[in-house]
Amino acid sequence: MKTDKRHSLILPQWLIGLLLFISSITPAVADGLKLQAFTANYSLHIAGLHVGHSKLLLNQSGDLWRWQTSTKPIGFYRLFSKKKPYSETQFLSGTGRHLIQNIVISDEGDNNLLETAHFNWQERQATILRKKVTSTATISADVYDYHSINWLVANMMKGEESELEVDFYNKGEIVRSNIKRIDNQSIEVNGKNISAWVYEQSTVNSKSSLRYYFNSSKPLVPLKIEKLKPGKKPAILLLQSVVWG
Repeated sequence: MKTDKRHSLILPQWLIGLLLFISSITPAVADGLKLQAFTANYSLHIAGLHVGHSKLLLNQSGDLWRWQTSTKPIGFYRLFSKKKPYSETQFLSGTGRHLIQNIVISDEGDNNLLETAHFNWQERQATILRKKVTSTATISADVYDYHSINWLVANMMKGEESELEVDFYNKGEIVRSNIKRIDNQSIEVNGKNISAWVYEQSTVNSKSSLRYYFNSSKPLVPLKIEKLKPGKKPAILLLQSVVWG
């Protein structure tokens, strides 16, 4: 039996409900940020040693956008670590929002490290699987994670926001996180000095803080990320290259 092709123009019921729900929430940051697919490559440094490579991707598949990060050890460090962590965040952005749909965190070959989170915005509930235990969390506002923080900071720069406190997904929980602009520095990236705004993130129930370095001309791609923890050497991701589209 043939199907009338005009049916493809009708929005699915779940999408209509989601858009109605989205419109009922007041945006926390400026919208209108234009997304563009990219692949960014980083070098990973711990205690001053170059120990790995990381890749950050943003791409689109149908209605969904997707962040992906993968990391692998290199050289001598491979003798001490076989970990190859991978994370993925799927989100909708058609309304100028960043609404997370699914999060996946894993490590190649180790099913025990699998972590997933599915966000149902109509029911205002997240279903989480972490360490083989399933739980739920209530969604009361927009939620961000370590991928979407790039989108959030880009909007902060666009809207000239110096500080925000948001709901943040971390280790199976939705907690409060503070993102604050703390400095403007010139940093070296591939032999070039680039002006960068520095944002620091601190999160409830986390002993670590993160510092992100962004250039306002390409705000979605961090130039540098530092993970700081008391008593430990910083872990640093430093941008090596980026390909757009």
